[in-house]
Order: sequence, then C-alpha cells, then structure tokens
Amino acid sequence: MSLADEIKQMSADNPEWDAGKLAEHFKCRREYVRTAAKRLGFKVKVFRCSSWTAEEDAKLLLLREQKMRWGDIAHEFDRPRSSCAGRYADLTDPPVCTNLVADRTIVPAERFIDRDRRINCAPRDLTASMFGDPKPGFSALERRA
Repeated sequence: MSLADEIKQMSADNPEWDAGKLAEHFKCRREYVRTAAKRLGFKVKVFRCSSWTAEEDAKLLLLREQKMRWGDIAHEFDRPRSSCAGRYADLTDPPVCTNLVADRTIVPAERFIDRDRRINCAPRDLTASMFGDPKPGFSALERRA
C-alpha cells in the first residue's frame, strides 16, 4: 500500500483530521497530503478560516515574545504561517488609515485670472504653437531681462 493510499485510509478513519494533522501523523509535508488527495479524488480538510479570538491573540503575542519560530507557531494554532505573521503584524502595528479626506483646497481668484490670461495669449508663430513654446512674456528668459 502506497503512502497516498494510507493517507486516504487515515483520512476516511479520522474525518476530523485536517491536512496538517495527517501530515504530522505520516511525517510528511501538507502539500504532499493535498496533492495525494487531489490525485486520488478524496477530500481533505484544510486550514480553518475562522477569525482570531482574544485568547489566540494573547497566546500569539506570548509565543512570539518567547522567540518561537513562525512555523512552530503556525503548527500550534493549526493555521498557515502567513496568517499567524499577518495577525501578529496587525496586533503590533495596526494599519494606518490612508483614505483621510483633506480639507478643501481654496484657490485664490487671481490665480484663475492669471491662468485665463496665459491661455488666451496668441502664440508667437506657427512653430511655437506646434512645439509648445511659452507664450510671449511667460518665458523664464524673458522674466530675467
């Protein structure tokens, strides 16, 4: 009997076991358990997708303070490493709200008058209008003189 068949049998005998528990029992990786399940056509429970409780949050902070590795913490909670690391990051550095609404910008009326004056100036010649040369009186070189 192959290891994949043994995993299938153990999964049928223990339906409450998920991929992590099966992998631990057979001393193999979870990815192998999932691949075997897909290839042989049986279902294996994967990580639970429940929200974090206050007790789990406290335990996560405690385990991380004890310098425990993410893989061991993930095994302790039976969750993915990325889920544990992400929750720890949320607890220690809460995300900053980036969608703050700024005060309304008030533009002085003289700026609109100056803008309209620049727009309504006639270009010097045909090439100036084609190549976007500054209008008469608005070049930085003309301001220097």
